[in-house]
Amino acid sequence: MSKSVLNKKKSLKGNVTKINDKVKDKLNDSEIQLYSKKCEQFSEDLSKIFDNILSNCDDEETDKFIEEQLSIQEDIDDIWLSINSQLFKPNSATVSRTSNGEIVKLPKLSLPSFNGNIQDWLSFNELFKASVHNNENLTRSMKLQYLKGLLTGDASRVIQSITISDANYLTAWTLLEDRFSNKRDQVFAHLKRFMSIPALQSDSASSVLNLIDTTYECVRSLQTLGYEVGQFAEVMFVYMLLQKLDASSKLWFEREFNKGKEIPSLKELLDFLKNYARTSQSSRTSTNLKRNVYSKNTSLVISNVKNSKPKCAFCNNENHAIYKCEEFLKLSVNDKVLFLKQKSLCFNCFKGHNARICNAKGNCKRCFKRHNTLIHFDQGRNATSFGTTSVNIRDEVNLEPSQQVSNHSSLNPAAKTFQMFPNNDPSFGSPLLLGERSSYKDSEKCVLLSTATLLISNSEGESLPVKAILDSGACCNLISENLVGLLGVERQITDAVIFCLNDTSVRVKTQLKTDISNLTGDYI
Repeated sequence: MSKSVLNKKKSLKGNVTKINDKVKDKLNDSEIQLYSKKCEQFSEDLSKIFDNILSNCDDEETDKFIEEQLSIQEDIDDIWLSINSQLFKPNSATVSRTSNGEIVKLPKLSLPSFNGNIQDWLSFNELFKASVHNNENLTRSMKLQYLKGLLTGDASRVIQSITISDANYLTAWTLLEDRFSNKRDQVFAHLKRFMSIPALQSDSASSVLNLIDTTYECVRSLQTLGYEVGQFAEVMFVYMLLQKLDASSKLWFEREFNKGKEIPSLKELLDFLKNYARTSQSSRTSTNLKRNVYSKNTSLVISNVKNSKPKCAFCNNENHAIYKCEEFLKLSVNDKVLFLKQKSLCFNCFKGHNARICNAKGNCKRCFKRHNTLIHFDQGRNATSFGTTSVNIRDEVNLEPSQQVSNHSSLNPAAKTFQMFPNNDPSFGSPLLLGERSSYKDSEKCVLLSTATLLISNSEGESLPVKAILDSGACCNLISENLVGLLGVERQITDAVIFCLNDTSVRVKTQLKTDISNLTGDYI
C-alpha cells in the first residue's frame, strides 16, 4: 500500500474533524454554503481513498480499515446534520419577505436533485418531505422555490410554468406526485433495473459488491412500495442472480450449497456473495495464496505454498534443495526421471505436484519445453522429451497399429509391456486416451494403470462422466477423437510431437480447452 494513500486518509480525517468542530457554532449563509461544498467533497474523497486502501490491504487489516471508514463517514454525517439544523432555523434572512411581496434569496439546500427518473422518485420524495415539505419554519413559497431548484430534466418541465407563490406550492407538488408516484411504473422500473444488472465477467470484489448493493436497493424499494418478496418471487430473484455470476462465483456457490437440494433463500445467497467478495479481495494480498485461475474455457486450481526451509527430496538434507544435491546430480537422466516418478514430483520444479499445474516460470534451457533442464533428453539418444502441450489426438496421428509402449532398457527391466491397441486392432480407439475404453488380451501380462471417473464439460457447460487413465509420469493430457465429437468443444490448430518410449513419436494437429473435475467438483 502506497504511503501517499495513507497520507491522504490522514489529511481527510483531520479536515473532517476540524470542520465538524466549526459547524457546531452559529454559521452565516456563506459559511453554510462553503461547508456544504466541503462536505460533498469529503464524501467523494472518502469513497475513493478507502476503495484504494481496501483493494490493496492485507486480510488482517481489512476490518480495521472498514471500521475507520465508517467512523469518518459518521463524522461527515454529523457535519450534514449540524448544517441542516442551522439552515432551517427561523431568521430574518430565510423567512422574511420584502415589502413588495418578493421572496428573498434562500440558502442553498444540500439535497440530491431529481431528473425525472422514476427509480429515484421514492428516495427524493422521502428526503424532500423530511427536509422541506414537512418543515413548519418555511412558507409554501419558500418550499416551492426549493422544489424548483432541485428539479432537472423531465421533472423540471412538469412544473416549469408554475409561478412561485404560496397558493401554487400544493398544486406543483400534486402534479409531481401524479406524474411519478404511479406504483405500477415504480415497481416495474425497479424490476427492470434488477434484470439489467450486467453479468459478472470476472470474480473481482468490486463487481460482486455492486451486484449485492443493486439487489438490496431494488428489494428495499419494492418493500417500501408495499410489495414484500414472497417465496416464489424470492426463487425468481435467486435464479436471476445466479445467471449473472461468472464461472468462478458459480463454482464456489455449487460447492457451498451442494450438500442440500433446497433452493437457498435470497438472504443466504447475498450473504454468501458478501463473504465471497471479501475473501476474493483479501486473497490477492495473502502471502500463502491459493489461487483460483479461471478463463472462459479452462479452470485450474493452483496452490502456491512456500516452505520456510528447502528440503532435499533425494537425501532429506535441509541445507539444500534437490536441484543442488550432488548425489542427485550424479544420477543419469533416466534414473532422475525414475526417482521423480516414484516420489510423484513435478518434472519442472521438482516439487510435490503434477507438472500440468506447475506455475513455475522456467522451462528447459535446451529445448525450451516444459521440464527441468536436469532431465533433458537428447532426442539423438532415443530418449523421451517431456512437454506440457495440451493436445488432442486426431485421426491423422502417424502411429502404426502394431506399435506398443514398451519398457525402456535403462528403466525397470522387469516392467511388462502395455499394449496400446487390444489385439492389434486400431479400430478400437486411440491409444491412452481420456474417456476411451481399453482392454487387454487375457493371455498377455501387462502393467495396470490407475483409472478414475471424471467430469468433463461440453460446449454447453454440461458435465459428462468419463473414464480416465492416470499416469503420474505423463506431462500432457490426451483425449480421444470420439469424446471430442461428443463434447462439441471448439478445437484450435497446433503442431506438436509427443515423444514416447522405445523411440516412438506421435504428431498431433489440434488442441482444445475445457473444464475437468472430479465427482465432488474439485478441479484438477
